[in-house]
Amino acid sequence: MLPNLAPETNPGSSASSGSDRSGAGRIRLTTLGLKPQVTDLTRRGFASPAESASVASRILQAHARSFADGYNAAVLADGPADLLKSRALVPPGRVGFWMEGAAMGCTVLDNMSVRGRRLNHFLCSEGSAHGYLIHVGVGWAAKRLHGLRPSIRCSLDPLLKWLLWDGFGFASGFFSPRRHLLRQKPPRVRGGYAGRVADQGLGRCVWFYALAEPSRVCGVINAFCAERQADLWSGVGLAATYAGGAPAATLKPLLERAGPFRDHVAQGAVFGATARVAADEVLPETAETSLILSGLTPVDAARLAAEARRGCHEGVANDYERWRQRIREAVRRDMAS
Repeated sequence: MLPNLAPETNPGSSASSGSDRSGAGRIRLTTLGLKPQVTDLTRRGFASPAESASVASRILQAHARSFADGYNAAVLADGPADLLKSRALVPPGRVGFWMEGAAMGCTVLDNMSVRGRRLNHFLCSEGSAHGYLIHVGVGWAAKRLHGLRPSIRCSLDPLLKWLLWDGFGFASGFFSPRRHLLRQKPPRVRGGYAGRVADQGLGRCVWFYALAEPSRVCGVINAFCAERQADLWSGVGLAATYAGGAPAATLKPLLERAGPFRDHVAQGAVFGATARVAADEVLPETAETSLILSGLTPVDAARLAAEARRGCHEGVANDYERWRQRIREAVRRDMAS
């Protein structure tokens, strides 16, 4: 059961224009919709009232609200076409987060229906360009629902399905920051390699929790045992590149403080840049961050990710880790040259 459910949405959100929607959609929104405060970073303990006025906080908060808007739009929509109409209202640069939330909403509804196909239709439509974020959004749903129908898992990409655990890890840290970020309790996954990918998601959450401030990021991650820090740093690199929020001048010190995990930061940056390129949502700061953290332009990062993915088509844990490892090795060679 989802917590903090209510019919409220942001006044300017795509889900709030539901006067012409079906009665069924409005009922779903009333019973399943996310309140705006659910994604309020200050209420979640991520920022103090004073910090909420910072540039980084405003950027990251806007991303979080776009996620909630996407979720509510999916819950309200009567079908794929209806949902994609709402997507047209999303500001440039935030579409990926909206898609992530919409994927969560589609997954929640599919999980409540024996023949639910919303997620599959979403993946096969315009959502295909946002495959990274959509698979992460499925992980949010898995966290809130404590499991998924086998039919939902079958609709996922064999390799990108591992990002489900990334989303699960982010959601764990987002809803329970004290437990997972400050007391370092691992997300409750099925065990094995999924725990490592969940830590990648937890690392992305650290970026939001620390409001993109390098010293705070390092302080949180350094409290974790050494065995978990590599995957956490991978998540930091991904969030820094995809979500942004940090001035360029702070990124080199961040990379230096990552120490032996610099190549993991770079690998995460490659993932973040690749997701932006695939969605045709590369921002000026995306290019700058990608160059600083990985030494690659977003286009080159996407090319590297595609090359490293070759032969990793079965989707087993070894495939996902081989994909990440190939990227790390490539950027390590470039950093050394």
